[in-house]
Amino acid sequence: MKILTTSLAVLALAGLATPTLAQGYYDGGYDRDGGTYYDRGTGDYYGGYGALYGPSFYGYPEYRGAEQHIRGEIWQAVRDDMIEREDAQALFAELQQIRQHQAREFQKHGWNLPYWDRQEIRNELNRLDREVDQIRQEP
Repeated sequence: MKILTTSLAVLALAGLATPTLAQGYYDGGYDRDGGTYYDRGTGDYYGGYGALYGPSFYGYPEYRGAEQHIRGEIWQAVRDDMIEREDAQALFAELQQIRQHQAREFQKHGWNLPYWDRQEIRNELNRLDREVDQIRQEP
């Protein structure tokens, strides 16, 4: 009976130790807090080496195309002498304010941006795009 009790105790301890031994040495465990980039649930929110002023947020991916389009139109307007550099800087500042709005929403909601906030950001980008288009069409 004593041998049976001892062997059951050894098996129970082995069963408890097995999941611990199955984990890798440096994988951060099951909670994944030790990871970087996408496995941490943070997407492009990265505060690793080289981040001078803390973590950086590069905007929601769904808006990057519109932002690049607006940025390209502003630079094209400058190259075509349709607007002055100071006016272009003001337009870039508006684009930066939209990016900061995205960062604030990211702090609140993470990657699960609600529909109304998504539409608000989209409307801001559309308004700025129309403004740039109007400037480029003026004689």
